[in-house]
Amino acid sequence: MWNQELGSEYSWSMLVLDLGNLSHHLLLNDNRLTRIPVQVFEHLAQLPLHTLNLSCNELEDIPPTIDSLTALKYLHLDSNRLAKLPVNLGNLLSTLQEVTLSDNLPFENPPQEIVALGGMDAVEFLKGIFDQGVPNNQMELILVGQPLSGKTSTQQAIVNDDAQVAERVSDPRKQVGISSTEWTPKTPSAEGLSFVILDIGGQSLYSTLHQYLLSRRAVYGLVWRLARLQNSNESSIEYKDEMERVAAPVLTWMQDLQLRVPGAFVVLIATHSDCASAISVGKQIKAVKTAVNEMLKRQQTTIDDHISCGNKTHVRPLQVWNQGESIPIDCLKGEGVATCKILAPSILCYCHVTVWGPCRSRGLDRTSEENAAVWRGCPTLSCCA
Repeated sequence: MWNQELGSEYSWSMLVLDLGNLSHHLLLNDNRLTRIPVQVFEHLAQLPLHTLNLSCNELEDIPPTIDSLTALKYLHLDSNRLAKLPVNLGNLLSTLQEVTLSDNLPFENPPQEIVALGGMDAVEFLKGIFDQGVPNNQMELILVGQPLSGKTSTQQAIVNDDAQVAERVSDPRKQVGISSTEWTPKTPSAEGLSFVILDIGGQSLYSTLHQYLLSRRAVYGLVWRLARLQNSNESSIEYKDEMERVAAPVLTWMQDLQLRVPGAFVVLIATHSDCASAISVGKQIKAVKTAVNEMLKRQQTTIDDHISCGNKTHVRPLQVWNQGESIPIDCLKGEGVATCKILAPSILCYCHVTVWGPCRSRGLDRTSEENAAVWRGCPTLSCCA
């Protein structure tokens, strides 16, 4: 048995040198580790390692080379900050006897529903993906926002590949309810993806339904309406009040999304750009961006304070595109719509994987929530967080 007390600045090179002294067990729990270099598992592969304990650290990912530990029987990953496991871990299904994953972040891959069944079920799921995974390239883009913000027009303009404009709505107050439209982008970056665009009514009548419609396996377009500013003096109280009124609906929806789908990707879309001058549009977008970043900063501070007190947290702040910048569009003229259409495939460049085999035996079918996401990295999302 070997247990090394590691600090956050522990030299992994020293660990590699000490590997020759190990027998069958490596205990690295309670060491505040934040990462494991790939080469560590490559060196461990030379040993008949049966137990690897990485619990009670601060790990956010596990290198895919873990599948080189072909003699591993017991793997402890509980009490970290993991939200995904490498698919390669499934290759150890035949040797592993116990895997612990409790007290981590909500998992994306494997889905949290699978992880809740147990660590070995999660490994079995990963093995199914590795051997028989079938990509599902249809994704959800959910448009949310206050009533009369322009969600329906945004939806119509995006799916209109010819003119990229929406029809003028005769009576916006009648645009209530929930609508669903399929859209297949015609840009090379879409990589064969197709989208289901949901337009969710913002009326208070539907507020109780939102919790059933919002999914953490979707990307959100938060639509807000640019206003005609009555005061252009930035130092006046009236101007500041106007900017607060502009940002208020955005912050309200951001809070709702944070409560229901923490960690989701959000893109801000500012509609009715024809109702304000270019200068006014820029000022409003800047004000909303500032308000959004202040809210995200407060959320992150709360999470950090919670962790610094020795508490575990499973809450992740929303990931907002381009640090809270909004895309200004005019749906009647088509201005800015092309930007949304080009951006959508880039942001949604992850794929769902449906597993046939081990998961089917557990009663999961093609339409169930459990058949969810394996995330594929996207360079565009480096600006999120």
